[in-house]
Amino acid sequence: MTGQIEATTLTEPYISLAEKKGCRLIISAFHHGTEVASGPRRCREPTARSTRGGARAVRRINANKRAYLHYFIDYYKAKDAEIAKLSIDDLRESRIYVVDPAPIPEARIAAHL
Repeated sequence: MTGQIEATTLTEPYISLAEKKGCRLIISAFHHGTEVASGPRRCREPTARSTRGGARAVRRINANKRAYLHYFIDYYKAKDAEIAKLSIDDLRESRIYVVDPAPIPEARIAAHL
């Protein structure tokens, strides 16, 4: 906002705050996510429970994204007075993109090596 830099990367709710202050979005991307445990040392049952829980969360969030927008504000509001002034109407549901937990596809890994 001071003009020292022309662009930066942000996550919500800072994207919405920046837009509210007159900034414009240049490009966006979604984090695919991935499994956090793999290989022979992982504990299969805890991993399976975590995956099932993640899948349930994805279904719930996708069924009513608006109901979860407040978490973006709640997480930062004590640390940032400007975020505390935002309402869920300032955020865009279309930016909430969650998918079932899954390993990163091999083709995607290969493309980034």
